[in-house]
Amino acid sequence: MTDKILFWMDSNLIYFGLAKFLKENYNAQYYAITDHSEQMKSFFSKQKIIEFDKNWSYRDNVYLQKKKPDIEYLKNIEKKYDIDLWKLAYSERVFYKFNTYHEFKSDEILEIFEQECKFFEKVLDEVQPNFLIIKMVDYHHGLLLCKMCESKGIKILTMSPTRFANRYMITEEAGLLDSKYQIEYDETKNKNFEELRNEIKKYSIQAVQHGKKYKSSKKTQLKASLYFFLKVCNMNYRKHILHTGRTRFRVFKNEIKLIINRYFRFKLINKIARKQIKENEKFVYFALHSEPERGLLIPSPFYNNQFSVIENVAKSIPINYKLFVKEHPVQGIFGWREPRWYKDLIKLPNVELIHPHVSTNELLKKCSLTVSIGSTIGLEGAFFNKPGIVFTDVIYSILNSIVKINNFTEMPKKIQSLLDTDISINELNKYVQTIEKLSFMFELEEIRKDIVHRFYYDDFVREVEISEEEMKKCLEDYTSEFTLLANEHIKKINYYKNNS
Repeated sequence: MTDKILFWMDSNLIYFGLAKFLKENYNAQYYAITDHSEQMKSFFSKQKIIEFDKNWSYRDNVYLQKKKPDIEYLKNIEKKYDIDLWKLAYSERVFYKFNTYHEFKSDEILEIFEQECKFFEKVLDEVQPNFLIIKMVDYHHGLLLCKMCESKGIKILTMSPTRFANRYMITEEAGLLDSKYQIEYDETKNKNFEELRNEIKKYSIQAVQHGKKYKSSKKTQLKASLYFFLKVCNMNYRKHILHTGRTRFRVFKNEIKLIINRYFRFKLINKIARKQIKENEKFVYFALHSEPERGLLIPSPFYNNQFSVIENVAKSIPINYKLFVKEHPVQGIFGWREPRWYKDLIKLPNVELIHPHVSTNELLKKCSLTVSIGSTIGLEGAFFNKPGIVFTDVIYSILNSIVKINNFTEMPKKIQSLLDTDISINELNKYVQTIEKLSFMFELEEIRKDIVHRFYYDDFVREVEISEEEMKKCLEDYTSEFTLLANEHIKKINYYKNNS
């Protein structure tokens, strides 16, 4: 029987490239659910680069209709697919907490869920795919589709980061190993902590270098703004649930507010945050996530209130320690946090706010323990011989020096135990060898930045018209990279088929 592969296809054009090269190299039936703006629809409806056996538009099937939701149907969906819909709702940045344009009511959220479930059921029942290929999900609808596929035994393939910058794996769940793979560990290739840090650093350096290749000009930003206000921000744009309530005036007002917040809140941070770490200070290092961020919303729905987590960590550390909380530099993109948040933080008697410009390496060298919800900092800390605490499953939590907290009440004893723990250099070397053997090099960030530079006004506007010729040229330029990516997916497909 010929395999059936279902793609989730949105503005992440890397997956369009993957679909083209996979179709050319693997015999299967290909289907797609597309999530494209009105501006991009014309390209995807007319393009001849990839011929899908059939495709469906998400936006044509899911939008606010102001209808009363069918609660009985949704109750059956939860039972049928073992899904907690309200948990999904709270993981959606648009539904809760971060949306300044529209306050979604309970019935509106449930109405959207009903439409999505009926739409996804229709597609899955019609296609009966063997595989779903989807990017690392950022929003609830992608997660909902994955959960429904899992329940039906449909294998999911996601390009998953390894936390080693430009190394990736194809996994069922983003950011996790599919299983505890056993590899032939070669102890003769062991490196010490400094050598391991340098090994990991080379990936990060490469990624940073690629990032500097494209810098937005004021001219590009102005063109993007004009295009958005004149051609994009209309009724069709607002039809998509992610854009509900976004009028031209509100968008303009929010952008002005963002600029003002960024300036005045950073002034506050400069005033109250520590910029230097003294020698011989005993402290636990808490690395804040930026917000909104999928790493908080999707994998850790019960621990995404970072202030609450910080309070509980502060209650759990020994009396001779302090908790140093470093602000994430990327938070500036979102205008930093509310001033009250920072002021309440520094009122905690054993907590200090650390300036976002303080070197992470300095903190890792001097701290006794790292804590994060699920960021890379726990892994980075291990390379400095520092144990770590996380609150969700992460790819590196297979290390014995990384402890996942399932209940705040267990934290004091866990922290005390970890403070007396050294990292096993053999275990860390085995972990590095495992990741390097199971992963592949892929310049995702370089390709992504080039794509947004070519098509999306340096990622300021994604609702654009795309020329087929321009797309063909882009795919030709990255033939070797997309061929590699397709081959890695083929390997994983064959692995699943041989080990089912």
